[in-house]
Amino acid sequence: MGLEHTLSLLDFLNNPQEGIKTIHIAGTNGKGSTGATIYSILREYGYKVGLYTSPHLIKFNERIRINGRFISDEEIMSFMRYVQPSINEIKSTFFEVTTAMAFNHFNEKNVDIAIIETGLGGRLDSTNVVNPVLTVMTPISFDHIDILGDTIEKIAAEKAGIVKDRVPLITAKQLEEVFNILKRKANGKKATIDTPSDPIDIKLGLNGTGFKLGGRIFLTSLIGNHQAERVETVEMERGIQIAEWFLDESMKLNTTINTPKSNQDAEKLLAWLKIRQKSSTQPITPRELSQDGPNSLRGKTKRDEVLKILEEPSDEELYYLSMIKYQQNIAYLHSDLNFMPKLKKVWSSWNYIQRGKKNLNNLCVTYWMNKLQNLNTEEQIFVTLNTHPIFNIKNVYKKIIYSHPIYDKETITAQKGIKNIQGIKNTWFCGAYQGNGFHEDGIKSGLNIAEKISKYRRPWKK
Repeated sequence: MGLEHTLSLLDFLNNPQEGIKTIHIAGTNGKGSTGATIYSILREYGYKVGLYTSPHLIKFNERIRINGRFISDEEIMSFMRYVQPSINEIKSTFFEVTTAMAFNHFNEKNVDIAIIETGLGGRLDSTNVVNPVLTVMTPISFDHIDILGDTIEKIAAEKAGIVKDRVPLITAKQLEEVFNILKRKANGKKATIDTPSDPIDIKLGLNGTGFKLGGRIFLTSLIGNHQAERVETVEMERGIQIAEWFLDESMKLNTTINTPKSNQDAEKLLAWLKIRQKSSTQPITPRELSQDGPNSLRGKTKRDEVLKILEEPSDEELYYLSMIKYQQNIAYLHSDLNFMPKLKKVWSSWNYIQRGKKNLNNLCVTYWMNKLQNLNTEEQIFVTLNTHPIFNIKNVYKKIIYSHPIYDKETITAQKGIKNIQGIKNTWFCGAYQGNGFHEDGIKSGLNIAEKISKYRRPWKK
């Protein structure tokens, strides 16, 4: 039967797979993490990216996603109602229907590119109806021998069926007999075949796996030496080049822009370029890049939590929210008197200790909670922020780690910019970062929005 069922179903849907760019992934091991890596790279570069995987872990919806959003139950049911007569006529299988659903969803949502993972094999896999911009082959080993063949050569030949005419192939390191089959297939299709270099300086930590590849330093949240090899499988360097190619093709501005050094830099660069392009047709000057543009922001900010919530942030939202920087703070609730002045008569609500006159990084602040919050207790309760490592706090009741916005020129610029985009797409922004970082600032910003939405003023405001 081959791909006839899938092609018939897609034909009924007006061939949505022809309307999207794809990266096609096959292999035995590591398809999931490989696809997730490419997906993350392109997302961080600011593109709308679809991801089709199998199987799911908890819900079917996990198989089809766009920029972190799973296909909804309503979208699934709408699709099924529409294609049900065709499914009955064609006698399509579960995977054939799911594959058609993914292509249709990605096409309807106008993704910039979709990452497509094969289900089983390659040559006759339902996903093998695409003409991708890139094919990727993860390590091949014995896999479904009852279907694909009882030798590694037969299995490799089946998986090599995804190789297309003049479409580049990136492959992981393979057994010699496997690689020879892939090379012959690529040569026959006049397709280039690349095998990435080995990662070096692999370091494991609680935050993931760090390594060097192609002169760059990478960190994957997955832990284990094999994760560096798996990321290497898709060649992170090549993945970044792909994303940069999309960036170059989309902007077409008459200027030279420094290559982004991180995913977040690239994301901010793309947003800034779009905003700049809307406001002026003049070429970008070196001054803009060095002082006003994203180069001045390089490496200074972590991804804002608000951006993680927004499904599809606008260029302005992305740019202004990315300007606000954060630092990690540690708060200790304790009863250690050593963090207060020796003379109790000079105790105040706020107290600080500084080691060295010039180094503000050695500054820690202690709140005297009994006075600050009128605690009626015999025991003295304190909250100390960012204590220096040389201090050992005794009698600690609780330790809290949190992020706090940093207030500088860029943050002030961002605050003004956010005011101008309030309410656009029916999205309103409030929080302590809209003021000076205090609880009161968060409440105040929320009240400001409530007044604009409801047109009612707070009772105490004149």
